[in-house]
Amino acid sequence: MSVVAFDTLKLSQKLEAAGFSSSQAQNTAAALSETIGETVVTTEHLDMRLAELKTDILKWLFGLLLGQAAVIAALVKLL
Repeated sequence: MSVVAFDTLKLSQKLEAAGFSSSQAQNTAAALSETIGETVVTTEHLDMRLAELKTDILKWLFGLLLGQAAVIAALVKLL
C-alpha cells in the first residue's frame, strides 16, 4: 500500500509559531504522522478495493441470472 506524504517539519514549525514548545510540537507532529499513516486510505488502495467489489457483484449477478433462467425454464416446462 502507498504511503501518504505528510510534512512533519512544516506542522512542527506551525505548532511552534502557535505557542507550542519545540518538543511538544515535534512529538505532536510525529504522533499525528503515525496516526495518519495508519488510518488514511490512498486512492490506489481504494481503487483496488472497488475493483474487487465490482468483480464480486458481477459474479453474484451472473449467478442470479442463471438461477432465474433455470427457474423460468422449469416453469415454462411445467405449463
